[in-house]
Amino acid sequence: MLEESFPEVTDQQPGLLAHHYTEAGVIERAVIYWGRAGRQSAARSAMLEAEAQLRRGLRLISDLPDARELQRQELDLQVTLASALMESKGHVHPEVAEVLGRARSLIGETEADGTILHFSVLYGLWVAQYLGGEPIAALEQAKEFLALAESQTRSGLLLVGHRLVGTALILTGDYRAALSHLDRAIDYTGPKSIRSLRSDLAQTSELPPSACERGHSGIAGIPTKREGPLSRGSGMPNNPSIVTL
Repeated sequence: MLEESFPEVTDQQPGLLAHHYTEAGVIERAVIYWGRAGRQSAARSAMLEAEAQLRRGLRLISDLPDARELQRQELDLQVTLASALMESKGHVHPEVAEVLGRARSLIGETEADGTILHFSVLYGLWVAQYLGGEPIAALEQAKEFLALAESQTRSGLLLVGHRLVGTALILTGDYRAALSHLDRAIDYTGPKSIRSLRSDLAQTSELPPSACERGHSGIAGIPTKREGPLSRGSGMPNNPSIVTL
């Protein structure tokens, strides 16, 4: 195979292999390398190029039988595409919601419930709805995220879940409940929870490249007690795009 003959091309120019396999009609391999090319482009902040590569892979998948393995590949591509679109077009662009909606439907079809991809999709939908002025819808996403985290008792994700619910509750005017959740979030900001969250984020390459590199309040979006529940009085949550969620 071409990968074995030229391993450096596999690592450095996955787009070249994607073109090769596409022209050769080896669609399954082409999809894999379009995905790798898209992630590589996103990692160097070439979001428009990443979008084109990821959509190329998705178009090829649509021509293949509806096998579960292909659905999982589609899920990976859709989540990566959502992250790229958030960076290039903004979190509230209609294409972001469309892509995340498709990704969410694939979660159940691929038995990916409870995986970090599931959390990434819920987070992305929360961000789009929160910034799009849909507090009730954002609150529902936040509650689902938190319930899923509670079912697994993963402290890092519990931190984020309480933060999402608390922030959404502020927009609904339920300040007492919001404060309760934000206090719970702060309670989870110890080193153990942050390590847990970093470990969870590191499990997927579909997250923004900086997601695992930010400091503890950056990853979690949680202010210190001195700062209060909102960042610098802006009315916006700290770092709303940790995941790509």
